[in-house]
Amino acid sequence: MARSHPGQLSLFDDTLPLPPPPPPAPIEDVETVEDFVPGEPDHLVLALLISSKSAGAVLAAARQLAAQHEVEISGEAGFALFVSMLDFGAFDSLDAEEVETIIEAGSAVEMRRFDVALSTLGSTDASGLALFADDSAGLDAFADCLSGALRERGAPPPETGRDGPHLPLVHGPVSISSVALDRPLRLPIREFGLLRVSGDGHEVLRKWALST
Repeated sequence: MARSHPGQLSLFDDTLPLPPPPPPAPIEDVETVEDFVPGEPDHLVLALLISSKSAGAVLAAARQLAAQHEVEISGEAGFALFVSMLDFGAFDSLDAEEVETIIEAGSAVEMRRFDVALSTLGSTDASGLALFADDSAGLDAFADCLSGALRERGAPPPETGRDGPHLPLVHGPVSISSVALDRPLRLPIREFGLLRVSGDGHEVLRKWALST
């Protein structure tokens, strides 16, 4: 049998030599670190928790009202099941002892169940969309009790100018003028919790039940 030599094609070879590999593509310019803008960090928030049943009714009403202002609430991904009360700022800026004092304060709150009324649709400080809570005796009493427990335990003060009690619907960029609801949406509040909140959702770190 005839033998083939390197670089030589035999009559009995079934394959052709492979072509040489292409030259490497030139390296393109990439975005520098300075061009990267990070998102808002996770926040530690004390909030009133609402049931999924109540949330469904609120979301339906909010969608209808927002549509009148050409704002779309596309799904429940950006919809929160809580009414934000106190925002303590970036989670990573708090140490373990500070978080523990907030938990101790939450455990010390003794309050009966109450209802909260959502009366206004508007923009938050972060240009998101939210339903804002109306003043009520139950809400005011809860806020006073919670604030007192935090002070007694030396908890870090919450951030100021973080919108007040509100139920987040859409995380920016949304900006509309405040609109009063024809009839406030009333939500039964049976528990509250300490949450780690981001633009993508939230995690309940601790929750407490209100008494009957």
